[in-house]
Amino acid sequence: MPGIIDNAVKQAPQRGGVKRATSPDSERVVIAAKKIMAQPQVAQHLVQIMQSESDPATGIAQATIFIMKQLYEKSGGTMPPKAIIPAAQEILVDVMRLGQSAGLFKITPELTKQAVQRAIQMFTESVKAQEQPAQEQPAMQPEQSAMQPGGQQAMMQQPMMGG
Repeated sequence: MPGIIDNAVKQAPQRGGVKRATSPDSERVVIAAKKIMAQPQVAQHLVQIMQSESDPATGIAQATIFIMKQLYEKSGGTMPPKAIIPAAQEILVDVMRLGQSAGLFKITPELTKQAVQRAIQMFTESVKAQEQPAQEQPAMQPEQSAMQPGGQQAMMQQPMMGG
């Protein structure tokens, strides 16, 4: 199965409406993610994350956030905040390709949309938990949290689970 995983990581991702990372910082993050995902044990772990969820969109989002946290930790917290969201969008598509190659689901525009929404939701919840862990907060729109100063870094500073 490593051949399938390697091919999924190396193939150009189907964008499905997801914008390609355009800044040099975002591109560096995406390249680093591809290197991590090309490691057989990491790729297998991502497949396991996606398999553990009955909803493919949730599994894709969790696997994407797992990779982003790995990258943030490896960067020593120096990942440029403006690079996080564009890179995560592109990494999400690569994660989807991996899942499709592993036979977990078929990539569709609707699945892509749902996975992006779930990733934003998880990101938002992570940011809220980091900013005010002891207080109940009203639900925020995902687009609002991504725009908050420091919100992207706060999500990445949470300890990684299962890693």
